[in-house]
Amino acid sequence: VTSPGDQVAVVKGDYPRFVINNKSPEIVGGFNDDFTQVTVLNATTAEGDTTRVTAGAQLAPAPPPAASNNTAISVRATTGSTTIRNLAVRQDDVSASTSTSGIEIHSSVNAVVLQSVRAVGGNSSLNPTGLLVSGSSGVVVAGSWIESGAPDPAATGSSAYGVRAVSGASVT
Repeated sequence: VTSPGDQVAVVKGDYPRFVINNKSPEIVGGFNDDFTQVTVLNATTAEGDTTRVTAGAQLAPAPPPAASNNTAISVRATTGSTTIRNLAVRQDDVSASTSTSGIEIHSSVNAVVLQSVRAVGGNSSLNPTGLLVSGSSGVVVAGSWIESGAPDPAATGSSAYGVRAVSGASVT
């Protein structure tokens, strides 16, 4: 991916980690092996028929998320419009002392669009969050399912968030 607006087509399957260095990519999941058909993610799509990101994908430029925060997809400091479409995002379950997010968006100048995305924060974690948006980021969520994981009941002060917008961020 080298130019703004480039599309990254992703074949159905599980992806524990991928890195994309671009200011404004469009990431589209659900393609079959020869990229001729797409299975569109909806409320009844079986997870085996989707493109699943389970941990560690990152849209750069940015350093990897801190070790104390496990995020399946991280979008940081993008300057163009970024679209993430047709992906199932499920953060792995982790210990009670670790925060998790299905998708984290931080300080993106233009809107990040999530279309037909299913995002779930990890279970047994500190403050599991489906979608965390922070900084000056704006996010548009369309036809998507965002949900928290379940916090560890033993973690004092832990909450669960489907969508969490902090530090001047907006979500529509």
